[in-house]
Amino acid sequence: GDVVTDYELTHYYFKNLDGALDFVRAVGMSQGLGGYDDLLNIKSIVILSWYQVELSQLQELHKSALQPETHTVLVGEKQIQLTIEHFNILKRFAELDVHQGFPSQKQQVYMTSPFLMRSAKQISLNPNNIQKAIQRFNSVAVGHGKELSILNLRRNGIFSQVYASGDDKTANTLIQELTGCDTAFAFGYKEFYERWKCLITGGDES
Repeated sequence: GDVVTDYELTHYYFKNLDGALDFVRAVGMSQGLGGYDDLLNIKSIVILSWYQVELSQLQELHKSALQPETHTVLVGEKQIQLTIEHFNILKRFAELDVHQGFPSQKQQVYMTSPFLMRSAKQISLNPNNIQKAIQRFNSVAVGHGKELSILNLRRNGIFSQVYASGDDKTANTLIQELTGCDTAFAFGYKEFYERWKCLITGGDES
């Protein structure tokens, strides 16, 4: 179990959201796609997954859910607060009409659509389409030592929030609030969180 856990932590997890986005940029750059407008679909999936947005919610998310005045995203009844930098990535993706395909660099025109997650062929991407976009990215990313996983990005986001709270004594309670899980599940989650925290800090709590 420890071997699998260590592999997952080093292969799918990041220190923070910026670390995950930097990885996406680095992989893009290796294919001549290192510009701000490149891989905005993948960057947007990473940001939203980090904040616990599920695949079905990604599919249904409208561009109008982005609130520029407050840098928030409305997902159902939940309002997600983002930094300006992270919000601007989503905003730019929503505005973009043309993009370069990954990894081909072939210019593609997005279909006119009210949905954020769209492509040159579809006005709305279903969960399978979104997963396939991640798989295409991972086919290149694996050569850089990591891969993206929507499930692990969601967990990673929870770990990051717990770590940012600065109070490990209430970690179990916070995990339950963020995931809606029971006490037993939160205990297992916290054990995984502790391993992640040790990895990103190098065992140094200072």
